[in-house]
Amino acid sequence: MLLITAEDVDVFQLLELGVSQVRPSRDRSSLRVVVRIMLNSFNLLKKPTVKASHRALVGDTVVAESPETQSVEGNQYFPPNAVNWDLLEASDRTSVCPWKGVANYYDVIVDGQRLPAAAWTYKTPSAAAENIKGHVAFWRGVKVVKS
Repeated sequence: MLLITAEDVDVFQLLELGVSQVRPSRDRSSLRVVVRIMLNSFNLLKKPTVKASHRALVGDTVVAESPETQSVEGNQYFPPNAVNWDLLEASDRTSVCPWKGVANYYDVIVDGQRLPAAAWTYKTPSAAAENIKGHVAFWRGVKVVKS
């Protein structure tokens, strides 16, 4: 836990950096800042672009393909120009990662089969996740393989 004075902090900047809780100290003269960011996760963000080509598949249909994905927490994030956007439909679903920001989801639709919220992106990620801004990752029925 980190203890800082209230005058030295912009709470919103702390949240962008992955701080999960900001609470006043008992005497209210400073703020307690709880950082719940694992170093391994942070280091995964800083890895360079993956050089092996990857494909995101539903059956034999290629949903995305790129030699320049970003690998974060075991997921391959495909650049926006590598995604077949005709197969994605925006969803209302969102989620919040404490260090990446708000994720926006897409349904993946192939041959009439809808895979709800099977793709996601960070349109406006935190500064720590800037390298995956607009990139798309997949799960829930979309298989990602090296090609």
